[in-house]
Amino acid sequence: MRYVWIAILLGIILSLVYIQGECKYQYLHDDDPYLHAEGIYYIANTLSISDPKGYDIRYVDPYPFMYDLLLAIPYKLFGHLQEVMKIGNALLCGLAIFLFYLFAKELFKNAKKAIIATFVIFCMPCFMSHFIWSQTLAIDLVLVTWYLMLKKYNILAGISAALVFMCQPSVA
Repeated sequence: MRYVWIAILLGIILSLVYIQGECKYQYLHDDDPYLHAEGIYYIANTLSISDPKGYDIRYVDPYPFMYDLLLAIPYKLFGHLQEVMKIGNALLCGLAIFLFYLFAKELFKNAKKAIIATFVIFCMPCFMSHFIWSQTLAIDLVLVTWYLMLKKYNILAGISAALVFMCQPSVA
């Protein structure tokens, strides 16, 4: 049980590092976050995932809408679109650490080996990215899918795999 708490702590640490780094810069970076911001804003204000005719909202339709829909919920509740995107993405990155631990524990059938593997992943700067894009959610869903496959929950694994396609087809 202590290894679970270590994995949770590693996820929290990673989230806090990403939140602190993201919040030092007042703007979003690159173009993907701005395109997701358009989609999040649109979904939150129209309560629809359909792109209306005449508008060019790139990440709503025909692209998968899962990430924008997920972040539209806290945006609708709390406002502050940039902060919701930055903190939401950082929390998804931290969640990936814990999900990796669950996957590794099931794969190795050994909690000690799983926490060592989790720590290695935690220390790798290339595992997750602070960049705000739907790939963050897709990696979380891939880890859930692998875990469910190892547990032999085939129907749930299939649903989880389908959700990856609804989130980010290139990761799938």
